[in-house]
Formats: sequence, C-alpha cells, structure tokens
Amino acid sequence: MTKISGPIIRLLRIVDADEKPSLGYVYDGLYRVRKEIKNLFKDNKRLYKPYTIIIKSRWDSQFRQGIHSAAYFLNPTFQYDRDNYCQKPEVIQGLVELIRNKEVCSKPKEAMMEVRLFRDQLESFGKPLAIKLVTEMQPGEHTKFFCKC
Repeated sequence: MTKISGPIIRLLRIVDADEKPSLGYVYDGLYRVRKEIKNLFKDNKRLYKPYTIIIKSRWDSQFRQGIHSAAYFLNPTFQYDRDNYCQKPEVIQGLVELIRNKEVCSKPKEAMMEVRLFRDQLESFGKPLAIKLVTEMQPGEHTKFFCKC
C-alpha cells in the first residue's frame, strides 16, 4: 500500500504547491500516477485495475476537461519531454476546444499557427535560450518571452 500511495502523495504536493501554476501539472500528475501504479504491478491488469479505476473516475469527472489538457499541452516542460508526453488525442482536442471558444480566443487561426510553432520548436521557440529555459521558467513566462503574439 505504501508503494501505491507514493505517487499519489507526490501529486498532492504538486497540486498544493504555491510556486507553480497547477492545471497542467495536475493533468500530468494524474497521467503519471496511473502509469506508475501500472508499473508497480508489472502491467498486471487484474492487480492494478482496482486502483486505477478510482483515479480514472476522479480524472474523468474533474480533470479531463479542455482547460486542463490545454494547460498540459501549452506547458513547455511537458510538451518537449518527448519520452513522457501524453499523446492521447484528448490533449490536442482540449486545446482546440479552448481556441474555438470566442470568449477565450479572438483570432483562432493565428493562435493555431503559433501553437504549431510552439509544438515544433520553430522560430523563437527553437532558439537555444528558449530551449534551455523550458524547465527553468514558469510556462506563462516562457510563452511571454518567446511567443510572437
């Protein structure tokens, strides 16, 4: 039981921290907790399923929303971590849903073009300084410095 609670406690610390915005971190944390529990049980579905069902139900009801997945997508720490990045379609769908919302984004075409530059680390996002600062700056600060919008 201690091994299972470890990943969950780490997630709670992330959520409770004051120094980082938590939306994208919560999404990433829930994703990683589920992966870690599966790994603990060596991918034996019969053993890990009771635990991941609880996490999945909480995730589905509260965190699997467009705003959370968009925050995850737009966080350079996660976006550029190719080994651990969640490739599920819901991530990009959440971002698109947010961009299509006229109250949030008045220029969706321009926003999607900028998202492509961000995702592919092109133009200012691909500069050595931008790449170096990915894990050292908060996501919003990183975007302010390197986004053309």
